[in-house]
Amino acid sequence: MVEAQKIAADGKMIPQNLEAERSVLGALLLHADAVADVSFLQPEDFYLHRHQLIFGAVLSCYNTRNTTDPIAVEEDLSRKGVLQEAGGREILLDLMESVVSAAGVVYHAEIVREKSVLRRLLGTCHEIARMSYENQMEAKDLLDEAERQIMRSPASTSRARPSPSATCCSARSIASSGCASAMAASPGSAPTSTTSTT
Repeated sequence: MVEAQKIAADGKMIPQNLEAERSVLGALLLHADAVADVSFLQPEDFYLHRHQLIFGAVLSCYNTRNTTDPIAVEEDLSRKGVLQEAGGREILLDLMESVVSAAGVVYHAEIVREKSVLRRLLGTCHEIARMSYENQMEAKDLLDEAERQIMRSPASTSRARPSPSATCCSARSIASSGCASAMAASPGSAPTSTTSTT
């Protein structure tokens, strides 16, 4: 199975860490109790679509049966009709066997979350860049919209939550600079989560 493309349209690396994602999922398949330690994660925080599906199934199994072993997760994915889309039984066993303990699960989950926040911030920049190209808003209104979207970023719900003043300053800094990197790319080429190909 070939991993999904990691390069954005502008040739730059999309923020993601597949090894951290694999480590988190493997730890959760091995130790159900570790789910409580990564409660700040959401399925969409994972870059690979199949990882999103597996994490969603892990949460479902934990919430309904208080177990996250590969058999239970496989059954959940199968019942939802997405087992093959998630990589099948083989990927579940491979993930579990890739870790020996859940000792580093929080640290790795924080990496996954950070990369997710960065991707969404880049997506916001691309959206603001698109609106700038369309030239249908006054500059002040566009700046306010950029600030509103960045303040709504998932970074505000992360464990290491920035202060409101720092977030506001950061938002205005990004917006006033025109999201330079996004402006350099083609409009509409925002980074998103992706599926894998076989």
